Amino acid sequence: AGGIGRIANIGTGIPLVYNPHGWAFNMKRSSLKSHIYLWLERMLAPLTTRYIVISNYEKLSAIQKHIANVSKIKVIFNGISIENIEQLLKHSLVTRTLLDIPDDAYVIGMVGRISAQKAPDIFVRVAAILKDMIPNAYFLIVGDGEQRGEIERLAEELGLTGRIVITGWVDNPIAYANLFDQAVLLSRWEGFGLVLAEYMKLGKAIVATEVDAIPDLITDQVNGLLVEMDNVEQAAKAIKELFYNEKLKQKIISNSLMRVNAFFNIERVATEHTSLFIKMLNMKNFE
Repeated sequence: AGGIGRIANIGTGIPLVYNPHGWAFNMKRSSLKSHIYLWLERMLAPLTTRYIVISNYEKLSAIQKHIANVSKIKVIFNGISIENIEQLLKHSLVTRTLLDIPDDAYVIGMVGRISAQKAPDIFVRVAAILKDMIPNAYFLIVGDGEQRGEIERLAEELGLTGRIVITGWVDNPIAYANLFDQAVLLSRWEGFGLVLAEYMKLGKAIVATEVDAIPDLITDQVNGLLVEMDNVEQAAKAIKELFYNEKLKQKIISNSLMRVNAFFNIERVATEHTSLFIKMLNMKNFE
């Protein structure tokens, strides 16, 4: 879609701003596909007046892959509507009882598509380690996807029947995430990870993988714990640490609330876009 839009703009004389929201060539796919996407971006670069990217990782990728120089790229972190989240929670009817989860359960959850990118298989393997280590631990996956059947079979094989809930697609994932005691994002690649900002606003202690753009949102030991991709033991250890170390958990929650309000509010995103567009309109030479 980004390519078609830029080609359609040829000959109009209108400056064009493009936001990839995660480069396709950075996604974990076949080498051939990655190279095709990379060369397409290089070919389309002359048609692009400015790039808006949503993370420092995305900017660094563009420079290292020779798509654009630094003067052509503006980093504007993505954001969430804090006001909408607050309103949604006021009217939410989602409860643990609705999901057959005990009120006194310690709920460890993830929100995301059940696909290879979000590593639901790693989440389930972590759950299998923790189910007997954390008293009354329950595990909640909010989402659906092409790997759901595979994940359900894995959960059964690992003895998680009755201890793990998969909601399927829901219209209000925020309401379900609000039931978590801890929030997890174990992605194998991530253009930004907007759900992390949502976790922060909900006041959830976070464990996430140290990949791609995630360190732009989470600083290890400050507003979350970062772990290696696909490292089941390390992820389980981090979750267990937050369960037993209440002081660390509360520090992370407090820092997260300050960070999301300061950096990941959608109002700030809109203001930065407006400023860039006005600056471009005032320039005589868009290049």
